[in-house]
Amino acid sequence: MIAFFSDYDNMHGNCTAAVGCSDENIGDQYNYGEVEVSGFEFSAGRTFATDAAQFPVKLTYTYTDSEFKNTFDSEIWGSVEKGDAMPYVPENQVALSLGAEFASFVVNSQIRYVSDSHADLSDSGLNAIDSRVVWDLAAKYLIDDNQKVYLTVDNLFDKMYIANRANGGIQPGKPRSIQMGYTYSF
Repeated sequence: MIAFFSDYDNMHGNCTAAVGCSDENIGDQYNYGEVEVSGFEFSAGRTFATDAAQFPVKLTYTYTDSEFKNTFDSEIWGSVEKGDAMPYVPENQVALSLGAEFASFVVNSQIRYVSDSHADLSDSGLNAIDSRVVWDLAAKYLIDDNQKVYLTVDNLFDKMYIANRANGGIQPGKPRSIQMGYTYSF
C-alpha cells in the first residue's frame, strides 16, 4: 500500500501538437493555479499452483482526490471554483489480472475499470468522460527454450470510449488492437 500527496503552488501546462492543439494554439501556456492531489494505491497478488500449472492473480486499486485551492477562469476548463476537482483525474481505478501458466503455454488477462471524470468544469455535463471497463488478453506458446509465438489483444471487446475532449474535440480511447509475433532468443 502506498499513499501520495502533491501540493502544486502554480501548476501550468503547455499546448502542443502531441495533445491535439491546433496550429494557432501550439506553444500557449496555461496557468492552472494551486492544486492538491492525494490518495492511495493498494496492490495484492498471489500465485496459486498445482503440479501442472500456476495461476497468478493480482488486484490493484487506486483512489485519487484532487482539489483546486483557488478560484480563476481558464480558457481550457472554464470557470474554476475553489474546491473543484481537477479535470481528467478519475477518483477510482481498479485493475484485476488473471493468468494461467503451463509448461509451454501462458495466457494472461487484465480487466481495468476507470471511474468517470470531467474534461472541463461547466455544469452542462456535455464534457464528461464516462467510466469504462477495458479487457486485455495476452498469450504465448513456447516452442523451445529460444523460440516463442505470441498474441496480444488490447481492448478485447472493442469498447468505444472517450479518452480526451481537450484541444480539438473528442479523442477516442484505443480500439481493439491485435498483435501476433514470433521471437527468437540467441
